[in-house]
Amino acid sequence: MNSRLRTLRIRLAAIIRKVIADPTVRGTLTLAGCTALGAGLLIAAAPVLTRLFTPENFGMVAVYVSIVSIAVPVGCLRYDLAILLPENDDDAANLLVLSFLILLPVCGLLALLAWFWSKEIAVWLNTERLAPYLWLAPIGILGGGAYQALSSWALRKEEYGKIARTRLGQNAGMAVTQIGLGVFLSGNPAGLLIGDLVSRFGGVWLLFRHAWPWLKARKLSFRMMRASAKRYAKFPLYSAPASLLTAISTQIPTILLSRYFGPSIAGWYALTYRVLRTPTAFLGQAAAQSLFANAARLSRDRERLQQLTERATIVLIAVGLPVFALVIQEGGELFSRAFGPGWREAGVYAQILSPWLFVSFVSNPLSNLLTVREWQGTTLLYSALECVTAVVGLMIGIAYHSDLIALAALGGGSCIFSLVTMNRFFKAGFTHAGRILKQAAPLLVPLALCALLAESRFGGGGILPLVLRVLAFIIVYLLSLWKLRRFASA
Repeated sequence: MNSRLRTLRIRLAAIIRKVIADPTVRGTLTLAGCTALGAGLLIAAAPVLTRLFTPENFGMVAVYVSIVSIAVPVGCLRYDLAILLPENDDDAANLLVLSFLILLPVCGLLALLAWFWSKEIAVWLNTERLAPYLWLAPIGILGGGAYQALSSWALRKEEYGKIARTRLGQNAGMAVTQIGLGVFLSGNPAGLLIGDLVSRFGGVWLLFRHAWPWLKARKLSFRMMRASAKRYAKFPLYSAPASLLTAISTQIPTILLSRYFGPSIAGWYALTYRVLRTPTAFLGQAAAQSLFANAARLSRDRERLQQLTERATIVLIAVGLPVFALVIQEGGELFSRAFGPGWREAGVYAQILSPWLFVSFVSNPLSNLLTVREWQGTTLLYSALECVTAVVGLMIGIAYHSDLIALAALGGGSCIFSLVTMNRFFKAGFTHAGRILKQAAPLLVPLALCALLAESRFGGGGILPLVLRVLAFIIVYLLSLWKLRRFASA
């Protein structure tokens, strides 16, 4: 028995060493580890925040966050993405400075819009109380855009640890600020808004300090910036509109739910987004950055890019599956017990949206393969179709005056669309869905258990049956994960 245990430990150690030896997996784990910890802080803070702030306040702040999140990806006209691509560090440094020179006037223009039309914007959004705070939005966009550009430079230098620490600091800073100000200001929404600003600027100074010595040693000039801008003109022409459309499709539910159903409905949706989409989006972004950085180096090596694509996909499936499957199984009761009875509706929203959120968690990082292959036209087309799909789904529910129908149509349509577009992403990575499904098959077993337990409601209501159902799912998932040897041994 002891010899078998020793053999098992040796085999397990060998598998771990092989996995860690892969630069893609190592980079993803470094980023995802701290990101997961930061995401855990957000989830841990949520039950406190739901008792400090009302759904209406959550909804109002969610609308503000949606406005900022739509603008941040295009603040640098996507030249921040191009920083990873040049072989010459001088060209990359000029792209970094160019990104900042574009970001500043963009934020200035948005500041003028917020100054003169904040009241009209807030009335249209059905959140009149937001008007005095809209001037904060351009500041948040400046912080978010600067962080994107600097993190691209850090990725170029393979400084995964620095990015990981900034991600953890962003989430920790936001959680502490929002809770602290929530108590001090007695639930005033300003606490949530200031916490968002802390998150946007978190890590900017650390990454700038890292980049500054490199920048000083590089040759910078307006002539080289113009040349780089021309060389990577596809990014503002295709990637910037695509990123804008993707951001709109992601954030438009909050805006339309607030406008047509009120800020409280938007608040329930915002909690669902914070608990499910925000942490997984951070993890997905970490995986996307690591995938993009490595794929940019392997773009001309078909075999290694195929392996990279397949491994990244399996990692994303393995990380995202237990979270979303458990929410589908127990969402309503979990949300009610964690956040209070007044937030049970958010759990129902989470159950409805989880299939789409899981598929998008896997597919969004893979979309960077289109950028690596310089298929920006395809990216723009898919982003436009994704935005249309989201808006049409929501408008169906608005026509029927039902928030549940709106979310079901949004989730169903977007899930189908994401599955279709993943085939194109796999093609860009020189693989196909059949190969991925064959490798991921052991991980699909928990879905069957999830469906069975959710249908039978094994054990009935109460906290003990809930815990038993969750434990049963976790055990089966871990057994399935253990069987997934193809990923580790490839």
